[in-house]
Amino acid sequence: MALDLRVRGGVAARRCVAMGLIVALASVALAAGCGPTRPAKPVLFRVCGRVLDADTKQGLAQARLLLQANIPVASGATMLKVFGATAADGKYDMELSEGFQVVQYASRIRLDVAKKGYGGVSVEVPVPVKEAPFYKMGDIVLTRTSQAPPAPPVRPRTPGGIFRENAPRVR
Repeated sequence: MALDLRVRGGVAARRCVAMGLIVALASVALAAGCGPTRPAKPVLFRVCGRVLDADTKQGLAQARLLLQANIPVASGATMLKVFGATAADGKYDMELSEGFQVVQYASRIRLDVAKKGYGGVSVEVPVPVKEAPFYKMGDIVLTRTSQAPPAPPVRPRTPGGIFRENAPRVR
């Protein structure tokens, strides 16, 4: 079905031109930022690095990590915590759930590292002073512990014989 522009006296042509102008103006307005905007993703504070074995200098897989930031606020201290584990090569990359605007006011940021058979390590992370995408930690070295697990407590010997909690009355 062909549209005959002569029959309607050019009304259809004017409508097509008007629609074309509206679409062009809308695309220019969206490109200029006048349309709906998405909220900007906050810059998160990331900490990355490696965990190594002290003897072999190889990366330790599945070492447990805890990154925590203590943020003082007027109503009391808030503790942000992130749990993680190292990859097969000992590398980790963790980020706190709050944006940089919150973390920059932290009074203390600490990274705790633990692995079974190794002594645990706690490392202080400097509080960021400028907005940065990440903080690269130096290598964290864990040493093997030669301590055997503590022995269970020895039960006291029970005396022989029969004991009653409520002794019979003597008459």
